[in-house]
Amino acid sequence: MNKKPDFLTFSEERLRAWCNRVLKKCCGVTDDYADAVSGALVSANLRGVDTHGVNLLQYYVRRYRNIPHGEIRVTADAPAFCHIDGGGHMGPAVSVFAMDKAMEKADACGVGLALAENSSHFGATGYYTCRAASKGYIGLAATVAYKSMAPWGGLENFIGNNPFSLSFPWREFPIMLDISNSVTARNKIINYAREGWELPEGWATDSEGAPTTDARKALEGFLQPIAGYKGVGIAMMVEIIVGTLAHGQYATGIKPNADPQGPQNVPHLFMAVKGDCFMAKEEIGRTLEKFVSDFRAVKRMKGVDRLLLPGEIEYSREQECKKNGVPLTRALVEELNGFAREFGADAL
Repeated sequence: MNKKPDFLTFSEERLRAWCNRVLKKCCGVTDDYADAVSGALVSANLRGVDTHGVNLLQYYVRRYRNIPHGEIRVTADAPAFCHIDGGGHMGPAVSVFAMDKAMEKADACGVGLALAENSSHFGATGYYTCRAASKGYIGLAATVAYKSMAPWGGLENFIGNNPFSLSFPWREFPIMLDISNSVTARNKIINYAREGWELPEGWATDSEGAPTTDARKALEGFLQPIAGYKGVGIAMMVEIIVGTLAHGQYATGIKPNADPQGPQNVPHLFMAVKGDCFMAKEEIGRTLEKFVSDFRAVKRMKGVDRLLLPGEIEYSREQECKKNGVPLTRALVEELNGFAREFGADAL
């Protein structure tokens, strides 16, 4: 039985300001760089994706301080495509740069694609597609993750859970799907291990492939794929496409967040599409409103008050947290404060 966690609540502004101070104090980055990283992390907490929130800051800082960095730069350019060298920088800084480039390309060609390599963990994939959707573009993003899944029938971690996201702009909020190809994220297993919580059944196996609810054993074992072999197949195709185009940056060569020694070698892919290249904005709006109206009218199961669009839960949580603050467990806050003290930064 998991104990009820003890939460502390922080405003969005306080979390962003603290992340920015830590990044500038510990890494000497610019205001824009700090804003890109804190924006990605705090947005995840606001939307209830606590596996990809401010808990990651300590890992990002430790790696940044341990490796040399080049410039984030475009190394190959075409009207609808560009290839980006992330220079070993923090994933959110590289990814904001790359998604913005994809949108620039879409302005010119209707579709824009940016592939970034030599980057690092970038937080929640949906942050970048929502960035595109909030500016009127259809967004797609994908990345290769540290190896945490076995091939179907295998007994060795070889594949990343390789998350991807799709977003479509809508008048209320971006309709957005953000999923990995495992039942749960590895970071959630880490969070459960930190809190001493028991895992739900079906999330992971131990190192011998036996189902386990022990988070520490799960960290030594394998994440379970969504939809069985289908989830493994999707993860492999994301890895083959993104990893191959990034000169072979596959999951087996990616370092986990907890190992700050050396570049992480994470590749990402971003795409932006201008819908009004296909039809007028007004027609897109009418067509989507008809879909949403018909969707809401679908007959519901007993006890279901409302059918939810992809991303609607996260949007509702974001509005609630903007108003009432972001809850973080006391154990996480103590861990972050210890990290801040270690590097001479302010406590949260």
